[in-house]
Amino acid sequence: AFYNSLRGEAIVIFAQSGADELAELLGYDCELDAAIEQELLLEVGNLLVGAILSGISETLGTEVGFSAPSLMAERTPLHEVLAPDQLSWEHALLVEVNFSVEKHRFKSHLLMFMTEETIETLRGILDEFMDDF
Repeated sequence: AFYNSLRGEAIVIFAQSGADELAELLGYDCELDAAIEQELLLEVGNLLVGAILSGISETLGTEVGFSAPSLMAERTPLHEVLAPDQLSWEHALLVEVNFSVEKHRFKSHLLMFMTEETIETLRGILDEFMDDF
């Protein structure tokens, strides 16, 4: 969850092979057990959410805080996790994150679900931001 001027939920989506790709990218030599895999996904998810929210808040001149992530689902089809009839959010911002380090590539997606009030706040902040140009 993120809060302050902008409020909502952030969900990081990794491919089915996400933990293996991350482990290879980060130079893990050991076999990944479930605990290491979860720790790796949570840590990278935390870094991604923090970096994206910090960038947005810095660019827009506003403050945004966020809570530590939790693991929502593992090895679950996306349509089951994000079933439209199960979500209470009407708006979302999709951010695609592509990493490339030497010969390794990694892709993830960050979904940011926001309340109508937050969308209006974001519109106002963006309008002010664009007026400066």
